Amino acid sequence: MTKKTRLALYEWLDEVLCTPLFPNMAMSLSDLSLSQTLREAEFYFPLKQSKWAPLRDLLMEHRARLAQTLGSQAQEAPDLMMQELEGMMHGFIDLIFEYEGKFYVADYKSTWLGDSMTSYQCAMLCENNQHHLYDLQYLIYCLALHRYLKNTLKDYEPHRHFGGVYYLYLRGMHPDNTQGEGVFYTEIEMSYLQRLDNIFGANGNNPADSMNEQNDVHSEASQKTPNQQQLSFGDDWELE
Repeated sequence: MTKKTRLALYEWLDEVLCTPLFPNMAMSLSDLSLSQTLREAEFYFPLKQSKWAPLRDLLMEHRARLAQTLGSQAQEAPDLMMQELEGMMHGFIDLIFEYEGKFYVADYKSTWLGDSMTSYQCAMLCENNQHHLYDLQYLIYCLALHRYLKNTLKDYEPHRHFGGVYYLYLRGMHPDNTQGEGVFYTEIEMSYLQRLDNIFGANGNNPADSMNEQNDVHSEASQKTPNQQQLSFGDDWELE
């Protein structure tokens, strides 16, 4: 990498860090201290006769709510060949952060959606999330964080402590953005967290299953459950 390219990369990263995290225009990644963040948090939890049908229903309900809010279209969720999910759910969350007492899931996307900022408006980001099932991805991330906070945060109450989800489309982020370009945000209703907990076997949830963090901000280390089938997902992920 040439010096010119390296300087351009650093400048771009600075722009990303200083971009307002819409709708909170007073907050940006640059405001976070290291102690407020958990990076590449790995989580595991077992799937205990989890049914695809109620998970699909929840996903479609979430999509319909976002479509009404953003004036976009709710895409149909796929039908899976397997109706019952068994094994182990495994994933890595790019970033968990705490800001003013609330905890957020964040994920970085380098997806190219177009050459203009209009290609990175929230409705466009929402459609891309649906197309790639990133919305299913972040719902599962939210369940992992929800369980993590239940097990580690004293007096945890989702309506007070669970801040929501940010999916950050890096190519659309800039400090001068005023309409949330490049930043997808949604709250996650407490009822969704409860339904996800039930779908994925809340009654059998073990505090040790939820999260295995390498860089801890607020909790004790968790353990993995060995020798089980794994359902893994990342930027390119699928249920297997």
